Amino acid sequence: MFFKKRMLVTDYCVASMGAVFEKQHEATWEAIRRHCNDPALTGADAELYYAHFRAVCMNLLLIGIAKNCKMDVSIEAHIFVGQWLKEKGHSKIQDLIHEYSQAFASSPSDGVKEMVAHFAGSLATSAMRQETLDQLHAEFYGVLNFYFADYKSIKLLQTK
Repeated sequence: MFFKKRMLVTDYCVASMGAVFEKQHEATWEAIRRHCNDPALTGADAELYYAHFRAVCMNLLLIGIAKNCKMDVSIEAHIFVGQWLKEKGHSKIQDLIHEYSQAFASSPSDGVKEMVAHFAGSLATSAMRQETLDQLHAEFYGVLNFYFADYKSIKLLQTK
């Protein structure tokens, strides 16, 4: 019989958010940008690009929690992420998470596609190529699937 590892949702969020701020993620995101070789994406300011990618990852983290955990755990995660970002001086990323959450919720069929559209519209001064949008769509789903895989082996628990 298989038992899931139990973990407080706040501990999971701290580990996940801390990882998103590691320099290795910036290198990965730059590799994605180089791979796409799209002037509309490569022309975006690096710090703005990183901030948006962080917001996407954190929003996908929260979506994954909402889809795989009880409502009380999801609510605690949302509140905790906002507080954590504020304490760390990343309020702008919290604002971006909200924008990506709205984009995701705007689609009844593929919220990630809407997140890609928001990402592209926020970063590019000109239209991104369809190949770039497709690559970003695959990357965003890769992040979401990473979290979903985690939830198969971890049971997130409410702190209180």
